[in-house]
Amino acid sequence: MAYTGTHDNDTVQGWWHDAPPRERAFAGSYLAAGGDDIHWAMIRAVCNSVANTVVFPLQDVLGLDGSHRMNQPGSPTGHWAWRFDWRMVGAEPARVLGLITAASGRGPFGLLG
Repeated sequence: MAYTGTHDNDTVQGWWHDAPPRERAFAGSYLAAGGDDIHWAMIRAVCNSVANTVVFPLQDVLGLDGSHRMNQPGSPTGHWAWRFDWRMVGAEPARVLGLITAASGRGPFGLLG
């Protein structure tokens, strides 16, 4: 199993924002990505892994920042506070996720066009 995060982690964008410059530089070089597309690069890396199962939280698919974190373990507030709203979703996340999953063999090849 490979995943970009769990319910207890920050979002990819939240991690990127709070990561030390050296970690961002390494991740950005390794994944050939930056702050605008780091979530897609991590999703692509997970999809291209040899893992039988891959998981990515909806917050990462939508490229949401750390304010959309699902859970804050060990804190007195903020447990399971995040709520999904259809207004958060547009056509672009579905299109890009379809391309990534198809190109990695995890989705229908027809999505490649």
